[in-house]
Amino acid sequence: MKENPIQVVNYSCSPNGMDLKTLRDCGVTLLSHIPWTLDADEMKRSIEEAHALDIRVLPYVSVEKAWFLDTPERLKRFNQHNPAGSLPYYQAVDPSAHPEWMLIDELGRPKPRYGSYVKNDAGEWEVEWGVWEAHGQKYRNPDNPNPWSWYMCSSAEGFLDAVERGVRALMDLGYDGVFVDNVYTKRLSFLCHGAELGKHRHRAPGHNTDRTYFETTERIYRTVKGYGPDKIVLLNSGIEEVYEPIRDGAMLESYVVAPGAQERRHDWETILNWAQRFRDEPGRNRFVAALSYIGSESPSDKEDCFYSYACAQLSNFKWTTMQATRTDFVRLLHRAWLVVPRGEIESRDGLWYRHYDRGTVVVNPDLEREAEAWLPLPPGVQRPVELYSGQRLPEKDGQALVRVPPASGRVIVDLAHARQILEGVEELRPGEEKTARPESPPAHGERAMPT
Repeated sequence: MKENPIQVVNYSCSPNGMDLKTLRDCGVTLLSHIPWTLDADEMKRSIEEAHALDIRVLPYVSVEKAWFLDTPERLKRFNQHNPAGSLPYYQAVDPSAHPEWMLIDELGRPKPRYGSYVKNDAGEWEVEWGVWEAHGQKYRNPDNPNPWSWYMCSSAEGFLDAVERGVRALMDLGYDGVFVDNVYTKRLSFLCHGAELGKHRHRAPGHNTDRTYFETTERIYRTVKGYGPDKIVLLNSGIEEVYEPIRDGAMLESYVVAPGAQERRHDWETILNWAQRFRDEPGRNRFVAALSYIGSESPSDKEDCFYSYACAQLSNFKWTTMQATRTDFVRLLHRAWLVVPRGEIESRDGLWYRHYDRGTVVVNPDLEREAEAWLPLPPGVQRPVELYSGQRLPEKDGQALVRVPPASGRVIVDLAHARQILEGVEELRPGEEKTARPESPPAHGERAMPT
């Protein structure tokens, strides 16, 4: 076990429309994707302000991709599309200065990250920006094409040292570690053909990106930890066993809700499997961040927030979102301050729940049927309020009657705590009244989560 635990109360992937003081009010102690200002001195002041509020900050880096940043215009454009980008790092790995570090496809061409090759009228290959393929699907986003973005070859001679220089430049600014995006055990189908086609040399003959990518991530980890054992390396996703020794946190991106998804991404069995797989991470001084993209203005935004939050807390993960339009609900759920679990996952009458130090999260995973049950209340919750509606729950003999619609999540806390949490959320106002029901709570029926 590591000597210095990495303690995280709440984690936020980007500020999500909140300033540092509001984030701290929400219990956020770890913030990644902090906006880069193009001014190093201003960035240092921002880091110092966060530290004064006991918030640790992680800049965004990626070994997989880098941008041409050889002109002021490109720097500005980069920052517009990537406000969380940490420029000292990307300047260190700038492919415009070192084109020999770019990943080469089977036809000998540098491989664009946010673009695809098409033939022009002269029959020559050129890049159409804003079109790319990922995970077997083709995407197009002409409004945000991220031009000059290229895949990089982690095997290329000199690239590994450049990555280390870039990370050191960030740590020297005062950051508390790094968020490393696009971490795989192998680079999917994106093997580099540069060495075999004579475009560049690989530092380890016979080693391609499927092997050297891990080595590069390992170098990042060693570099960050050289600044202190309390420094943090958060990998997205980095959930494979091989990455366990070189991560403090692993992100499950698109947890439950994916960007642009018309329906939720993961079934209940997957959610429970993840909870079981990572149940021992806190005891190993590591954490799991569960990122859901809740970024539209549809009526389901509120339900998606509560469901993804409840599933994450059920698993003892650190819930976060990006691109959220309902900052009030993000703020509300963080302010619940459900940090220390009191027991394991339990289930009763179709509802799955877990107690925390300040309340309880409840999930109904059934896609079609509402579920209702009398659930035990944790110590300290005597006047239960359900935060989704802001209403008091019927209670009797230390249990509360909880009703949850299909595929929904709910959070239950004490009335006094609820009033603090719901401050500023106009549509939810907890009152003293109860909704009495004639049913009595059962004295049996609980069962522990299967192992």
